[in-house]
Amino acid sequence: MYSAIKHKGRPLYALARKGLTVERTSRPVDIYALTVTRVDLPYIDLSISCSKGTYIRSLCDDLGERLGTLAHLTSLVRTGTGIFSIERAAGFDRLSVDMEDLRTRPYIYTIDEALSEIKEIYVNENDYKRARNGMPISAENLHESDSQPFVRLKSPAGELFGIGRIENNKIAIERILNL
Repeated sequence: MYSAIKHKGRPLYALARKGLTVERTSRPVDIYALTVTRVDLPYIDLSISCSKGTYIRSLCDDLGERLGTLAHLTSLVRTGTGIFSIERAAGFDRLSVDMEDLRTRPYIYTIDEALSEIKEIYVNENDYKRARNGMPISAENLHESDSQPFVRLKSPAGELFGIGRIENNKIAIERILNL
């Protein structure tokens, strides 16, 4: 109940804080790896690699139930998501130094790099002009096996210029990036 998942347009945590409980449907998630990294009873540290949408507090609760006891999450650190990792993160102290040569800063990403997990498509000149004006373009180059609803739009010159959303064999323009 304390997740940001919405029920009738309201986040569950807002309902939970009012003492309300609603029926929630379970959603499939993938746990790629779960490793016990430290045991200092009653505390157990875990390292978990999982799919997006995994609610770790619920996983903790489920683990306690499976072990025939109770479990409580006392600390949670996200060490990575997508291409971002805690190893490549920078604190404000590092960001405040001279930023003249960005290539030497491993924690700085271009927008294209930050969005690299989204499929990219190169559009022809006609679709480029249409898309820049916010008009939908053809999704003929995409296959039904492409499960992501969003694509990075690249100009004929290969420059990132927008984000599109695939719907009904068309690509609706979500955002135009003026870089």
